[in-house]
Amino acid sequence: MHPIPDLTPLLKQLRLSGILDSLEARNREAIDRKLAFTEFLSL
Repeated sequence: MHPIPDLTPLLKQLRLSGILDSLEARNREAIDRKLAFTEFLSL
C-alpha cells in the first residue's frame, strides 16, 4: 500500500494540498535520516 494516494483527499480537505508536491522527497529524507515521526512533522 502506498500512503500518498490515501493522503491526497485528506490533505486537500485540510487545505494542505501544497504539501503533495514535496511529500515524496520529505518522506525519503525522513527515512534516510531515520527521523522520528515528530521530527519529520517539525520539518
